[in-house]
Amino acid sequence: MSKSSVRQSVRMAIPLLMLPMLAHASVAPNTLPANGSVVSGTATPSVSGSTLTLAVGSGATIIDWGTSGAIDPVSGAGGFDVGSQASVVLTGAGGGTPSSVLNIDTSGQPSQIDGKILGDNVNVFVANANGVFLGSGAVVSAPTVALLANGVSTAEALFSGGAFSASGMATGALNLASGAQIHANNVILAGNDAVNLGNAIQADTIDLYGEANITGSLNANTVSVSGGFYSTGTITANQLNVNLTGYVNDVKTGQILANNFTLDAGSTGTMNIRLTADGKQAQGFNVFINGNGSIDS
Repeated sequence: MSKSSVRQSVRMAIPLLMLPMLAHASVAPNTLPANGSVVSGTATPSVSGSTLTLAVGSGATIIDWGTSGAIDPVSGAGGFDVGSQASVVLTGAGGGTPSSVLNIDTSGQPSQIDGKILGDNVNVFVANANGVFLGSGAVVSAPTVALLANGVSTAEALFSGGAFSASGMATGALNLASGAQIHANNVILAGNDAVNLGNAIQADTIDLYGEANITGSLNANTVSVSGGFYSTGTITANQLNVNLTGYVNDVKTGQILANNFTLDAGSTGTMNIRLTADGKQAQGFNVFINGNGSIDS
């Protein structure tokens, strides 16, 4: 392994595949998740206007939001959707250790979140193999937030503390529109081919799985990317771990597609970049480092 230190501005070139920003229709303003069944753990629902409160027990709770279930506040069509005027509040059992809730949407349609999801000492996981979409007014706040465009088995494995399996990733995309907000200590975002991030995320750690189209800004102490990233956004971090996998380059032209991407170490920090290339094609990225940095390859 060789290591080279770089100061001030550094550019690195590696071609990445461009992916389209996907769109999805919004849901009615007062839409709440519907047809929920508690698979494990406990969750006691109550409804006040367009707010659904789920009081969960200690430990881990899994709720299947599908086509039938006892948690059905508005007799909806099923699924984990939150309208722009609606809120889902998850309250824990108290104490120092947060509870955790995995919401699995098995309705067959993408999850559309336009309103608020608030975890009061509760880690919030949302999984949907058909995709997860956050609208421009969406707010998700919890100690840990995980948005997974994955199937049930992969989501449950990650939720239970197991290793994340890229081979188990479904065909769903993950889209966070410009203006969407995530407030958390730890953020996990996963999509099959596209993780479209047009918003700003601030956390202690951010883990991305999939090819990330970053046009917003990521701010964290540690950012880890498995699959590659591109576009014109900004990552501000002390540690950046990149594991380039699959077809993350333009194999036809070899064109550098991540121009103007910025990594910001700040005036006193150091950007440590660790690269692990895995795949048959030439891989990499093109970035501008603002501040001090070191590159391991």
